[in-house]
Amino acid sequence: MRTANDGENAIATFLHHRDIKLVFSYIGLPKIGGIDLSETFKRLNPEVKIILASGFIETEEKQSMLKQGVSRFVEKPYKMSQVL
Repeated sequence: MRTANDGENAIATFLHHRDIKLVFSYIGLPKIGGIDLSETFKRLNPEVKIILASGFIETEEKQSMLKQGVSRFVEKPYKMSQVL
């Protein structure tokens, strides 16, 4: 498992570890948010699975992100069993 404390570090980690198959990210990350990250990751590797977490996601925004390649959403508060 790899971790990153902000969006810039997440991209650097993703570029350094090209074998990453799943990304779990909060939408409201510092520097580069989860939505922009998901677009970047999908451009770099269309096969990567992405799960985004947030306190609340509008239905239209959720549908748009699903079309862009986000695999799933998890709304806070969540339990790890829900993520798994």
